Amino acid sequence: MESGNTFLDFPHPDDDNHGATILVVDDDRFILKMFTSILQAKGYQPVCATNGMEGLQMAKKIHPDLIFLDIMMPRMDGFETLRKLRQIREFEDTPIIIVTAKADTNTFLKAIKLGANDFIAKPFSKADLLRKLRFALNQAAQQKGLARTTNGHIPLYNVTFVDPKIFANLQKKFILKFENTFLGILKIINRGEKVALRKELSDLRDACEYYEFPRATRILDEAMGLLERGDWPGILHHLDELYQYFQSLRSEMTVESGSAEED
Repeated sequence: MESGNTFLDFPHPDDDNHGATILVVDDDRFILKMFTSILQAKGYQPVCATNGMEGLQMAKKIHPDLIFLDIMMPRMDGFETLRKLRQIREFEDTPIIIVTAKADTNTFLKAIKLGANDFIAKPFSKADLLRKLRFALNQAAQQKGLARTTNGHIPLYNVTFVDPKIFANLQKKFILKFENTFLGILKIINRGEKVALRKELSDLRDACEYYEFPRATRILDEAMGLLERGDWPGILHHLDELYQYFQSLRSEMTVESGSAEED
């Protein structure tokens, strides 16, 4: 997943959020210096932490307006830090942007599931960093305004900033890759590896939920229930249903593609 073309790019004035406090959590001191230089030049107030535990303590101390959070860190990684932050009420409306060199779909899905609002991959450009920063801060401000006018409250960690067109493309890529995923699952079943199968089914279920395939999510929930009971024939039956479902989705994509070419 490449930085700069994964999430909605939306222009915002440079001076809308000047003075905002930005917490940057990363164990790479070069990255911290780069963040500090970019943010200070634009009038933000950067504060740095070198690991997840320090980042969590610093967040409680300074109450930042936004957090950039690296994934791979010593003592406490970014996933665990993100999980702990979202368990604290005062941080449920704090925009959190994951920053990592491991820019794959599984990392993205896990981060979103734990409450991240956005994702930026290393190496990133200054323009990409500032664009995501401004958009996240403005989204948070709009969310607070909505809460005041409606007397309602939807935590910002339920909001992601994914462009609808890009999301549709991600869905299509997921459908196209499903067959390889399915073959990998069959190999695990042939080896009778229950623990490995549980993890694969759980990861696939989370992905189907994120990519909005409710029927697939339901099938996988049922298959995981059968796995706990050791019902291998039942699991295979549900996986066959899942395979047929994705084959139908792939066929629909082919028809749509053919219609588009005719037009």
